[in-house]
Amino acid sequence: MNLRKLYYFVSVAKHLNFTKAAKENHIVQTAISQQISDLEKQLGVKLFNRNSRHVELTPAGKIFLDEITYVLDRYEDAIQKVKQAAAGTVGNLSISYWGTNPIVIVPQLIEKFHYLYSNTSISVIQKPYLEAIDLLMKGLLDFAFVDPCVVQGYNEIQYKTVKKSSLYIVVNKKHRLAKKAKVKPQELEDENFIIVNMPDYLKVIFIDHCAQAGFTPNIIMQPKEFTEVILLVEAGMGITVLPDCGNQYFVSNLVCLELEGCEACHEVGVAWSQNNKNPYLQCFLKILNEQQK
Repeated sequence: MNLRKLYYFVSVAKHLNFTKAAKENHIVQTAISQQISDLEKQLGVKLFNRNSRHVELTPAGKIFLDEITYVLDRYEDAIQKVKQAAAGTVGNLSISYWGTNPIVIVPQLIEKFHYLYSNTSISVIQKPYLEAIDLLMKGLLDFAFVDPCVVQGYNEIQYKTVKKSSLYIVVNKKHRLAKKAKVKPQELEDENFIIVNMPDYLKVIFIDHCAQAGFTPNIIMQPKEFTEVILLVEAGMGITVLPDCGNQYFVSNLVCLELEGCEACHEVGVAWSQNNKNPYLQCFLKILNEQQK
């Protein structure tokens, strides 16, 4: 069974007229009639009831029309996508992030990328840093927004700084510090901290900053999920520390206070595998470079 017969069948079914279908396909009527007869023999069913005055689809013909129209549409769509892929105008890009660090950055980049490459699908997922690095290594992820400390020791992983942020202390609005705009490290000595349990450049910076102030922060809980941290802080179980790019994304009963001495001290960047052959990798990096100018 060749595609030409299928297209002839669809044409006859559309017009319910062999003469019009023959004219549409630039062949003589006897030829298209023969093609339909051959198709019916191959299928072993009658597709049309026809006489000298009238042509109509049989019940089997109606079902075949629905099914074969879908198949031909997918076939033509596949051809178009193959041509677009060869021309570099269609593809996919996968991105991961964790916590609040890239929340402001990622949407802007995706918006620009989608504008320039509208035929490319984009998937965005949340993954803890080490899981994201593993996916990069396996070729299952294109980009991961991560802290710089997690890429150390991975020779094939490339990294580029995207943003430097200040640190903020996040507290429940009933907390004793909630009415302050800025806090000194010394004011946090007796506080209970809840911080995500993962390798985190932010955590290292914060602990070092506290050490310079003469104390070690009392970390009472280290949940695995960022959402758990926010929930526990909201419940008044403790406080946490986050970069400034996340301070606008909390519910009304949480307050963000600038941590004195930690202005632009936290870095977040994007990582990717140097073995990744996705042609859109460089397109995304180019947009990122332009955004930073």
